[in-house]
Amino acid sequence: MKEKEILVISIIAILAIIVCITAFLMVNSNQENYETLRISNSCTVDVPNVNNTMERMDGGISKYIFDSVNLNITHQKSGNNTQLKSMNAELLKNSEKVEGDIYRESDSKVYLTFIENKNTGDALLITSLDLDLLKKVVNNIKFTKPLTSNSTANDTSSAGSNQTGNGVSELINKYNEVAGQQNNNQSSSNPETIPVQEESSNSQPTQESSEYPSFIPYKKIDIRKILGMSF
Repeated sequence: MKEKEILVISIIAILAIIVCITAFLMVNSNQENYETLRISNSCTVDVPNVNNTMERMDGGISKYIFDSVNLNITHQKSGNNTQLKSMNAELLKNSEKVEGDIYRESDSKVYLTFIENKNTGDALLITSLDLDLLKKVVNNIKFTKPLTSNSTANDTSSAGSNQTGNGVSELINKYNEVAGQQNNNQSSSNPETIPVQEESSNSQPTQESSEYPSFIPYKKIDIRKILGMSF
């Protein structure tokens, strides 16, 4: 009987150890598994990969709630972020400084920090019961200055107009060069013979000269070969 009791106790102890190890691994895996959350067009942050909800508040404020890890991220992007600054000021009235810009609210024991980027206009109020988690989230915040559509359009337009002007000038220069070579070749082959066309009633009407150069002076010129490109 004693051997059976010892065996049962051993099995129970092993099962208890397995359960503890499994729970520990699950908790740590949730904490180490992060994903990137885009807060705005100029702000992203890496957060735990767990279920979360978002609440929209007045003043363009968005609040991201991560219940399972006791984490909240409140964001505002406006002219001066007055509402979010007021929320932070209320929390600081009953808080004590922990380190740097991190404080702890006396009643709820929640750690909090306020971050504002003047270049992008983003402001974030982050709160958590876990100090290490709060630090990790803060260290993974990234701000990027978004490009304006006007600057992009101007750059594209300017580059396009320069390329077009250079292409036309190059085409005219190459035409003049080819036409000049063909005129020199024809004149050198028959230097003493100058063809003269007699006027007659059946002759074709004379074409008026144009101020623009003709692209067919003596034979057809392949424009694609001149420009070194295909249409």
